[in-house]
Amino acid sequence: MPRPPREEVPGGFFHIAARAVDGADVFHEVHDRLSLLALLHGVAQRYGWRCQAYCLMCTHFHLIVQTMKPTLARGMQALCGVYGLRFNKRYERRGHLFGSRYMSVAITSDAHLLEAHRYVARNPVRAGLCSQPGDWRWGSYRAILDLEGAFSFLDVGGVLRLLDDRPAVARELFRRHVEADRSKPPAPYKLARMDGV
Repeated sequence: MPRPPREEVPGGFFHIAARAVDGADVFHEVHDRLSLLALLHGVAQRYGWRCQAYCLMCTHFHLIVQTMKPTLARGMQALCGVYGLRFNKRYERRGHLFGSRYMSVAITSDAHLLEAHRYVARNPVRAGLCSQPGDWRWGSYRAILDLEGAFSFLDVGGVLRLLDDRPAVARELFRRHVEADRSKPPAPYKLARMDGV
């Protein structure tokens, strides 16, 4: 029996994650990570996505996107499908790269969106890959804080406007939010967690 289609809302925000089959690595080299980010740029342009966050782990990746039209499924098919084909060709492998269906959580409020940002930025810390969210090179957190340049597809302004109209104030509030209460994972993701490397 086919799975029901996901509900897509024009203008909706989604926390997305895709994991490799059998816990395999999705990225072997820097080139792989840059390749996925380049594909994300193309998908965002083609399907009208506003990407507010990304975090490339080892076995999976996270995104926070706003879809202006109901294009989430088509965009994810393009992103994961093309990346998987390129990865297989580069490493001379066969079969699906990504395991089960990608995770998609509809974000229902500004508070929920901020918690999703916190979850995505802290994912490498929870996985033991770094000690601070700002230490992880392969996420958008550093760019949102203006610690490095942002990729053109990243909607930094949209993230900052959640907190304040003054960018410097918004960045500090965002940093405090992400780095607060490190002992607890954010509650909305206890059942949908994709921790691990």
